[in-house]
Amino acid sequence: MFNYPYTDDAHTPQPKAYLIAEGRGKFEILDARSHTSKSGNECLKVEALLTDMHGEHCRYFMYLLPNYPLRIKYLVESIGKPHLYNAAGKLDPNELVGMEGECLIKTEKSKDPKYSDKSGISVFYAHDPVTINVKAPHHGIEATAHASKMAGWLPHLDNDDDGLPF
Repeated sequence: MFNYPYTDDAHTPQPKAYLIAEGRGKFEILDARSHTSKSGNECLKVEALLTDMHGEHCRYFMYLLPNYPLRIKYLVESIGKPHLYNAAGKLDPNELVGMEGECLIKTEKSKDPKYSDKSGISVFYAHDPVTINVKAPHHGIEATAHASKMAGWLPHLDNDDDGLPF
């Protein structure tokens, strides 16, 4: 028997391609389930609908491996359910379905010339915004700003080689 998610909403956006604009975007988890890879590794297969800043959509598949638990932690933080990342190390995939979050969309270059490039999630943004207070009275600056905190990022984005002490 083949299972599929039923919807009676004719306005559900249908993705046209696997490549959309890079930058800040949103994702909605359409499906999540335990999966065994071709090489026999257990993983969590997550199907998401990515939406870029122009409203274009594409489908994206994430394969979250148990040996990269921080990726799972960042995902559940970005959908506003940080309690799903717990000491027991167990996650019910059904609790992810239908959840939404914000992310940074990047183009994943294909390693095989037979396949085209596709959009992917580079960074998950934390669900709760952060308030930043900046005070520099000797310069006459005082400001408050609200920003989204990055739930996690890839190592190449955490490059601190600008020589500044902060």
